[in-house]
Amino acid sequence: MDERGLPWGVQWEVARLVSRGHCTWEDISMPRLDRLREEGFSHDHDTVLNKPIAPYIEDLFRWNKQSFGHRHQRPSKEVRATVCYNCYCLALYVNHLSSLLVTLARVGQ
Repeated sequence: MDERGLPWGVQWEVARLVSRGHCTWEDISMPRLDRLREEGFSHDHDTVLNKPIAPYIEDLFRWNKQSFGHRHQRPSKEVRATVCYNCYCLALYVNHLSSLLVTLARVGQ
């Protein structure tokens, strides 16, 4: 990945997918790394940039998508867990707040 000039953020995301078991190192083929380099290469900066490719690494390696840059798949487990956790916390907050308001209404009578 270093020889292809892939930024550390891209390398980190690839390693994260492998360490989480979403793909294996055998899935990380040279043609796919070359594809990342091509998609993220900036002629203005003569380097590969994180921004254009980092959001789509999971598409390429985990979901085996061939169309680069289209986000039409289910979110990763990490994203789903974060969203579900946040919804759970919001539900607890709303429940607690409504109980508090009912108690305050009773005290105010």
